[in-house]
Amino acid sequence: MKLYLSMSLVFTILFSFMATSSFAQKPEKEVLRAKVVEVMSGSSIRVKALAPENKTVEFICMILGIDAPVFLYNGAIKQPYGGESKKEMEVMVMGQEVEVTMHGHFFHSADGLCSVHKDGRDVGLEMIKKGYAWVMMGSEEDEKKLPLFLKEYIKAQKEARAKKAGLWKDQDPTPPWRFRKTIREKEKELFKR
Repeated sequence: MKLYLSMSLVFTILFSFMATSSFAQKPEKEVLRAKVVEVMSGSSIRVKALAPENKTVEFICMILGIDAPVFLYNGAIKQPYGGESKKEMEVMVMGQEVEVTMHGHFFHSADGLCSVHKDGRDVGLEMIKKGYAWVMMGSEEDEKKLPLFLKEYIKAQKEARAKKAGLWKDQDPTPPWRFRKTIREKEKELFKR
């Protein structure tokens, strides 16, 4: 029997978690072994895990600390490098067994905010190193307060940018949160007319 997790928590919890200086690394949580059944983008996957009482749990993992170029927005609009980012995630984890640690929930959807590891390697960090994801953090001035894992992500992003890896081949790539905001603003303008 499939049990679909229903989750809701505002994204600001991510930033309050990341800005809390008492966290040296990701907090210890229960780790689930899961199989990746769908790659939705370079920063989100659908997994199927065995939960307590031998129930199968299927849910979407938004990978903690990263955001990837938008693969599809409202079913049609794609950001540059969105397809490449999704493909890199597919190569890395599709159909594979991964370790998933839940850290909370994403917006008001059935999405979990997760860290994901495959063969002991941090999937979010690997996407950043390859230049197919951005580090998600508050503001640059908060960098000293960030947990260790995000400092490692920032370092990897700077190295990927210096090597012009992935999306960093572009001189000034648009972060996905700005891309989505621009699209939403254009949609609002269309509906005002």
